[in-house]
Amino acid sequence: MHSHQENCAPSDIARRGVLKASAWTVPVVSVAIAAPAAAASVTAAPGSIYVQHISLWGGGGQPAQGNFVVQAVKGVDGDTRTVVLSPVATLYRLVNGTRELVGTLTLSPSASAPVRLDGGNQQFSFNDSGLPLVQGTTYVVSVVATGIVSDGALYTATLESSQHTAW
Repeated sequence: MHSHQENCAPSDIARRGVLKASAWTVPVVSVAIAAPAAAASVTAAPGSIYVQHISLWGGGGQPAQGNFVVQAVKGVDGDTRTVVLSPVATLYRLVNGTRELVGTLTLSPSASAPVRLDGGNQQFSFNDSGLPLVQGTTYVVSVVATGIVSDGALYTATLESSQHTAW
């Protein structure tokens, strides 16, 4: 790591400039710290949805296989609304640190029955022979789930899997 240092007289640094810099720095640092925590834990608002743990497995020449759960976050006790979940799972390969699109995974079930918004969930799986894995290649799955609530509200949740290298 390179270090750069300048000699400045105390009069060269204005108090107003330090305050402006800190005003921009603090929110950026807060977002950077909060983002990993949001990915690792349930931070969805009550009465909304989130994607739980995505599993991905398979070896060279085998289909991309795995599963995930879309969970409705309990809002208030006795909430009778339902949500229809519509996830899309996309397979990417990692090449030199860059994500390359492999394709959209075929999910089962292909259509979700309505689940209760008071904590219901739906598991989705994929075993996509149209997207075989290549031995030694590293992959991730990205899921974007949309939930349409019976009262017309719309929720979206996203999650990316851990990296998986096909054996």
